[in-house]
Amino acid sequence: MLREIACAFMCGCVMSRVMAAEPIGILIQRARQRKHLTQAQVAEALGVDRAAVSRWESGEHFPARNAGALEELLEITIPAPEQVTA
Repeated sequence: MLREIACAFMCGCVMSRVMAAEPIGILIQRARQRKHLTQAQVAEALGVDRAAVSRWESGEHFPARNAGALEELLEITIPAPEQVTA
């Protein structure tokens, strides 16, 4: 089994699964929906306008200043932008 894992890693199979992770915006949107929150409710909790939440979910902007509070509110981990591939 260890040999299979090493082989999968070496050929890129494992890496392709890691790189195929969902975009940050989709991660935020799904977490918000799971908690039955509207964009307006998230915005109010974080002290931003609803348009900011919309921009995060669409992938237009990264929630850099609010990442920690957003992670806490939605109970998720947001990867740093440099860790995400297109």
